Amino acid sequence: MVETIEEVIIEKLTWNPEIEDFALAVLVTARALRMTGVSYFNNDDVPDGDQPLDRTTVGAAFKLLAVAKIIAPWRGTIESKEIWGGMRRSSRRCCHGHRNQLYQLTNTGIAEEWLRRHGGAPQPAQTEMSFA
Repeated sequence: MVETIEEVIIEKLTWNPEIEDFALAVLVTARALRMTGVSYFNNDDVPDGDQPLDRTTVGAAFKLLAVAKIIAPWRGTIESKEIWGGMRRSSRRCCHGHRNQLYQLTNTGIAEEWLRRHGGAPQPAQTEMSFA
């Protein structure tokens, strides 16, 4: 049982099963989006079934992935999607329209290795196109 504020901070700034599970979902989502040509993502892109039920795991997971240099802020603008400076309005009702930072994978190979080591399914093999 966590009793002091220091213990709470330490608990949330170290990998624990809840953070690891959510980070896994984030990276699987990022990989799937990248395969469709979308290079940015945030917690809104993670399926509801993978969302944590507390208010701190999302931030802790994104912070730990950024500290590990697996992800980094994405700063692009796409006016047609209402994305400005890497910020997008949240579609989650609980966020009340708050604008959230978008991220990108810093290196696909590093992300794939993290997924491999933490139980993420391997990326499907890509087939090469041949000219007939």
